[in-house]
Amino acid sequence: MIQKLKTHIKISSSLGYLLVANSAFAATIGRVGFTGSLTDLINRILGYVLVIAGLVAVIYLILGGFKYLTSGGNPKAVEEAKSTLIYAIVGLIIVAAAFAIKSWVFSLIGVSEPTQLP
Repeated sequence: MIQKLKTHIKISSSLGYLLVANSAFAATIGRVGFTGSLTDLINRILGYVLVIAGLVAVIYLILGGFKYLTSGGNPKAVEEAKSTLIYAIVGLIIVAAAFAIKSWVFSLIGVSEPTQLP
């Protein structure tokens, strides 16, 4: 059951990447290259990386909850589910801290944050 769920998650995330890539290519038709500054490019790349890392952490949080619910009282399965949940929460904390550090560093060097998500 877990293996089947992992397969479905992999397939749906792959389809999601394809949809995001298609919309990104459609948005850049007519432009040649990146027209912003280097700091804008770094800001945009870091934004994408943090969003993807946050989504992965949330997926692992859901997977850990599913493992916990389906453990059936098996102590080994419960411990595995708890460790997955703990690692997912730590991952979310790290992503939030990285976003805060990125915003703080960019404010120190005078780079304005974009008003929308990447």
